[in-house]
Amino acid sequence: MDEALKKQQTSLLKSVGLDLDMPLDEGIADAVHILRAAGIETIESCEGGEGHPFHEPTIRLCGGPGEGFRAYGVAVRAGLQPRAIVRIWTVDDGELTGPYWDLIFRSG
Repeated sequence: MDEALKKQQTSLLKSVGLDLDMPLDEGIADAVHILRAAGIETIESCEGGEGHPFHEPTIRLCGGPGEGFRAYGVAVRAGLQPRAIVRIWTVDDGELTGPYWDLIFRSG
């Protein structure tokens, strides 16, 4: 079996129970699984880089004022290397949407 296909299938198997409209980016999938296993509700993720919607590996999550701090703690305890946690609102079709948390990781 092609190695890339095998990795994609493994990521999809780990994501059973997630409502995915496309496979997770390989470079961020493990972090998404760690957060989801801890009960963190992730809503968007990207491994970052040229041609991606985020410049750096980023996981967007929703939740109240403390949820970003909880996600940060889960990430650090799992050995991940978050660079920042940011509370954001986006503008979609002229309307404020959010707030969300963006957990941003170091590239490479």
